Amino acid sequence: SPISTRLPIFGERYFGRKEEVTRLIEISTNMEARASSKEKEASKEALNAVFVSGVAGSGKSQFVQTVGNFLSEGLGWIVIKSKFERGMEHGSREIVSSMFDQIIAYLVRMKESEMPSDVAFAKSASKSILDALGGDILSSMVDFLPSIPSLFGGIFNYQKSSGNMTSMQAAEYWNHQCINSLTKILDAVLELDRFIMIVGDDLQWADKTSVSLIVDLLVANSTCMSRRCLFVGMYREDEVEDDHPLSLQHSYLQMSNDVKTTEIKIGSLSKNDVVEMIMTQLGLPRRLVLELAAVVHKKTSGHVLFVVQLLNSLLRNSTIAYSTRFHCYSWDHNIIDAIQTGKGVAGFILSNFSSLPLESQHVLQVLSAFGTQIDTQLLQILENYQPGITSSLDSLLDKGILDQAGPLIIFAHDLIQKEIYESMPLAKRQLLHLDMGRLLGKIYQNAPTKGRTFSAGISMTSSTISLACDHIDSAGPQCARDKREKHRYAQWNLIAGEEHFCHSNFCAALYYFDQGVVFLDEGDFWSKKKETVLCIA
Repeated sequence: SPISTRLPIFGERYFGRKEEVTRLIEISTNMEARASSKEKEASKEALNAVFVSGVAGSGKSQFVQTVGNFLSEGLGWIVIKSKFERGMEHGSREIVSSMFDQIIAYLVRMKESEMPSDVAFAKSASKSILDALGGDILSSMVDFLPSIPSLFGGIFNYQKSSGNMTSMQAAEYWNHQCINSLTKILDAVLELDRFIMIVGDDLQWADKTSVSLIVDLLVANSTCMSRRCLFVGMYREDEVEDDHPLSLQHSYLQMSNDVKTTEIKIGSLSKNDVVEMIMTQLGLPRRLVLELAAVVHKKTSGHVLFVVQLLNSLLRNSTIAYSTRFHCYSWDHNIIDAIQTGKGVAGFILSNFSSLPLESQHVLQVLSAFGTQIDTQLLQILENYQPGITSSLDSLLDKGILDQAGPLIIFAHDLIQKEIYESMPLAKRQLLHLDMGRLLGKIYQNAPTKGRTFSAGISMTSSTISLACDHIDSAGPQCARDKREKHRYAQWNLIAGEEHFCHSNFCAALYYFDQGVVFLDEGDFWSKKKETVLCIA
């Protein structure tokens, strides 16, 4: 049979951490056992909340994803997940929104399924949700759960119920209504003998309001939620100080009688884990990989991302290559032993980056300015800025630098995105952001409809004007050519802020209003532009 020309890619499968995996699966197994018991108590139990910690690149996300796949594919659990973004704290609410909207989207898919059992389930859950909340409350949640019209047919005539409340009162009202509504929506699904796993990744980058909303929801859990809902939160332990919002809320949960917290710490891979990884991916017996595994483990200290990056690099540069003579992969131990990796995973990522063709380097730099992921629709627009950007993707995907999930192009790890982005001089980063902001702002101004959205981070969407402002704000007011351009960018931030305010996203609205003020010179407060000034200020 013909030999595949595709190199094996390390990191696609999960290895090691058997004790941690077993521990998390045991929690889910105990939940199922209690829920199926004929001797159910009338009082509710404590909801299980598991917090997974470790340093960047230690494999937290892959660990939870492995368990989540087992629960969803093998046991029928519903797994909803979100990932917060570095530097995008003002977008945290959209991320939380996307996480819970996945439940509604799940019901929409079942409603449209060809399986009668799926359609019946969606119908029962939809009726329970409608009965519990009513049309008015459901309509008021459309901004937060945009899939509601797809499930219920968009039959609602929503009128905002916050009336003449102040912004603070409206925010408190919305938060209370949101928690109450989400609890009832979860109940409607869970009461139909379903289990739900809620996953929040990179919680260290979530804003205070979003962390509080998640924690309030966990504490306010119902009897059904406590038995059938599992929350798993991941964070980088070295980025969460004692006064961090997550640390404070975590301590609150630990003292709560309504939530049972479990801590799982993800450390380094053992030497045996590395042996198993190389054996499986290269299809070789243990005795042939022992020496290679020992060298790799020593050079990387078992840091998962470092192990994966090093092994993939050895394959790409043919240090590890398939031997047609011996019909297996082989390598020179002396060459591998001489490889210098003293700068750690960050330095190794940059050394691999610098060995790429210049065109690929520039494409990755452009992508890194958008965060860890980018919408493929947005990539088509960027062709106007960087011709050939889409045609470069295949090679970067093959090298394992980028991944693709549906319509999204994602960096294989946010550390890769971070190192590529920060490798650019500050002036180059600012110019890149300015170019992206101007391009997106122009699209917004010329668009026949202003409501177009793009993915702007894992689990987050952003309107064209918000995305334009994110880039312009990253460039800073010093990059504007003159006062007229500064005023234009202040107006854009005003529009973005008003857009979020209308959707009750007050934290994001305040962020854009504050950014707009930054673009206003002191003299603007007495200029003819006073309407914009007064609106922002």
